[in-house]
Amino acid sequence: KMICEQAPDCGRRTIPVPVPDGEMVISRGMAHQLQGGWAVGNWSECSSPCGNGTQTRSVTCADPEGSCSDSRPANARACAGDGVCEWSTGPWGKCDKPCDPSGVRYRQVSCQGKECSGPRPKNSQSCAPENDPLCEICKVTIYGGGNLGKVNGKWHLTLKPGKYSSSDLEHQGVKCDDISSIRVEGHRCSTTVYEYGDFNKAHDGWRAEFKQGQHTASDIELAGGKDNDMSSFKVAQAQRPKAAQVMREAQGVLAGAEHALAANSTADAASASGGISTWFR
Repeated sequence: KMICEQAPDCGRRTIPVPVPDGEMVISRGMAHQLQGGWAVGNWSECSSPCGNGTQTRSVTCADPEGSCSDSRPANARACAGDGVCEWSTGPWGKCDKPCDPSGVRYRQVSCQGKECSGPRPKNSQSCAPENDPLCEICKVTIYGGGNLGKVNGKWHLTLKPGKYSSSDLEHQGVKCDDISSIRVEGHRCSTTVYEYGDFNKAHDGWRAEFKQGQHTASDIELAGGKDNDMSSFKVAQAQRPKAAQVMREAQGVLAGAEHALAANSTADAASASGGISTWFR
């Protein structure tokens, strides 16, 4: 039972209305906001003037005995501020070609609201080669008896760029049926491993290529090879591209990235609904 706190319209007379025991006085505005016995307040302003935020309101049980419905109204909800946001940019990533002037690096660019001021910042740029010693070296180390020599390592041999048949390896003390793992050092370095000792010329066997990094027996198997069954190797170091080629490649990559960015911006503008739009690689 509810009793309004405002007395009937009797001119300027004030008529006190006693509140019976077990009952409470609520405002007329709150009486209109009762939901299953719950008294709810007005929603607050969005916590973020720009972008995604939260609105809150008070929710209390207006029944003196506390017997309100089980479905308590929500006291918080998501919202999006109507203000104009600033673009958010992340740090630049590493160059995708650390030894090549045609390399490109990327960063995250996002708008947290419906609209951001100014043009969208670029999310890609060309990058010069880093002063990385791995750009200059090329060597491959093969291990026997355990993964990278860490488990029951018996021997290891380091190879420079060149070709190594099974005979060449045997002359250096390598047992081809005991090669278990490989380490490749150099961003421009790679090795191709063959099943047979003559680079698979006389027999059709498997071959697998490995680049910069450590490659255990499991990695070799995933690449289509077999540990303890590697008989010949080719180690190669890729050449640096010529200046004209570098320039063409760099311009092509950046043009493609800017085209994709422009297309994404157009799609964002057509479907803006206060969500987060993020473009990165």
